[in-house]
Amino acid sequence: MKIDKYTEQRIKDTANIVEVVGDFVELRKRGVEYEGLCPFHDDRHLGSFKVSPVKNICTCFVCNKTYDPLGFVMAIENKDYREALEWMAKKYGIIAGQVEPVAVKPKKVPTFHTLTIPREVVKMTTEQKTKNVFIKWLSSLPWGAEQRQRVGKVIWLYAVGTWHKGKNKGRVVFWQVDAEGMVRSGKLMPYHENGKRVKTENPGWIHNQAGVREKIDTLTTKFRPTLFGMHLAKRFPKATINIVESEKTA
Repeated sequence: MKIDKYTEQRIKDTANIVEVVGDFVELRKRGVEYEGLCPFHDDRHLGSFKVSPVKNICTCFVCNKTYDPLGFVMAIENKDYREALEWMAKKYGIIAGQVEPVAVKPKKVPTFHTLTIPREVVKMTTEQKTKNVFIKWLSSLPWGAEQRQRVGKVIWLYAVGTWHKGKNKGRVVFWQVDAEGMVRSGKLMPYHENGKRVKTENPGWIHNQAGVREKIDTLTTKFRPTLFGMHLAKRFPKATINIVESEKTA
């Protein structure tokens, strides 16, 4: 099938992410979005694979992949771009040259505000220091009295917290707070009692957690990460800034 540029654009404008993904994945409607089990990894729990009819994309937060309808078909059917176009044309009964070309108005790209996390969520996690494996390990090191006092202050300055819900219960929360004091998200990290990270588990993110998602208007906001500890740059303007590998190193 020879596909001209007009037919190619028509296919893209017609393709519906819910209908396309629905051919391969059983979807359940949740609010304005849909959820299903990700077909690209051994997914057994709803929540990580989202389909947004408004944005016409699907996202897996475990695979860290986002697809539009054509991209999804290319990935799941192992097709190249041209083959995916042909697959989509067949699905929607689109024939090349069937309609005279007309001017296609470009889609208006919505403006998204930066996603922020409610302060009460942060406060809830910082009130459970006794259950925090990382803080307990850090406090157990052979510090002197002055050093131990400074360690406690650092934990407070960085607002290190403990998550206590769902499958990420007990994980350490390293909050991402920008220079203006807005909480962008929090990185959920699992640790052993010896202070080493649990490398068999992937990090999680607060804005994807049950109980937090419902507080965020995902239709008008977009997650934009910031550097861990960025909020301290404004508080200590004369301090030297060091960029290090991980939150634990900081």
